[in-house]
Amino acid sequence: MILGRKYVVSIKSFLFPLLFQVTITINLRIIMIKEMTVADIPQILDLRFKMLEENQADKHLAPDWREVSTKYYKEMYEQNKGIHFGYYEDDKLVGIAGGFIRDDFPFIALNCRNYGWILDVFVESLFRKKGIAKTLTESVIKWFKMNGVTFIKLDASRFARKLYEDMGFVQTGEMRLVISGD
Repeated sequence: MILGRKYVVSIKSFLFPLLFQVTITINLRIIMIKEMTVADIPQILDLRFKMLEENQADKHLAPDWREVSTKYYKEMYEQNKGIHFGYYEDDKLVGIAGGFIRDDFPFIALNCRNYGWILDVFVESLFRKKGIAKTLTESVIKWFKMNGVTFIKLDASRFARKLYEDMGFVQTGEMRLVISGD
């Protein structure tokens, strides 16, 4: 989809070349949303790290987080239980969103048997407030629907809570406790 690349066109008056000049700027950008592949995992993890860093959650990462994540993402892709979509502007990756189909307990004992987990929703700061995160998240939701998923979960940062609420997500009563070694 071509939405813009910048061109400058100058028109000069032939009758009065020194008195009259019009400059027209046309902004065209090439925008593409694509399903990412195993080869894209390093870029996905780069943006995931930025997302975690912005939310001050990077301090919880294990030293081998990239290797562990790469292995897990690859396995999920190969089993058709995982996907990431990338939003590219002029061939530059500026946003991602991913989803995994999970079948852990207690969901395997429920009628739905599984659930979709949305993760890694991140857009570079210069490209925010343009609907990119929503578009990418909608792509993941469509993929879940195509794969029979009827229940979706996610963790929303304080920055993204309104976006997800506007999309129909509701806050739940989930609680967490981090146990320290003290």
